[in-house]
Amino acid sequence: NKIVYLHYKILIMNKKYRIIFPDPPWQYGSKSAVNNSNGSEIKKLSEHYSGLFGRMHGATIRNLHIESATLSGAYIGSICGYATNTTSNNSLIENCYCTHSNIEAYNYCGGICGYSLNNTQINNCYCSSTNITATNNYIGGICGQLISSLINNCHYLSSTIQGFNYVGGICGSTSNSSSIINSYSKDLTITATNINAGGICGNLIIASNINKCYCVSSNIKVTDFSYAGGICGLSNNSTINNSYCVLNQNIVAKDSV
Repeated sequence: NKIVYLHYKILIMNKKYRIIFPDPPWQYGSKSAVNNSNGSEIKKLSEHYSGLFGRMHGATIRNLHIESATLSGAYIGSICGYATNTTSNNSLIENCYCTHSNIEAYNYCGGICGYSLNNTQINNCYCSSTNITATNNYIGGICGQLISSLINNCHYLSSTIQGFNYVGGICGSTSNSSSIINSYSKDLTITATNINAGGICGNLIIASNINKCYCVSSNIKVTDFSYAGGICGLSNNSTINNSYCVLNQNIVAKDSV
């Protein structure tokens, strides 16, 4: 039940960084917040776990910038690895961004958050010049896996992103009435080795929704099998509205393009 403000830049050079709220333990409790109201930056974050924050449960994180970071692991994002709610509060990531960074992951990896569920909201966030390479599934420019949650007004720019299954410019996979709204990707190379690559979302299922989104000037490829699309690789029992892809897109798969 505290609010923590960051007033100055934090520079971490070639040192092991101890993650905030790591796994274990799980972090439960009342609403908390991190608010960088001064627009300060956190630079050179280098650690092999889940990002700046390991888990957030009913918390709010605002106005943070991760720059020139190198991260690796599973359930990983530059801001938070895993975000969910408590019995009384939902999690919110807002006005955060990651630039000029590299993320190497196993699965559940996003430029901002790796895994978001239970009414988590990611608002007004972006990543640029941040390359993501993963050996497994659920890989997105903003979030890896979105379950019963929302991405709004986010974008991913000028980067490469690669995984095995479910790779998207904004989100790897969405399910359970999740939504991606007012978001876009641009100048990307998006690759899924096996199935499901999309300019916005790799895998859109279980009553999820993409609305008012677009993908521009990106190369989207599934190397071994099927389902590549300018907006979504595969959509099942879900909707895509008011969305488009433009400008010399190269979209390739062996089947279902």
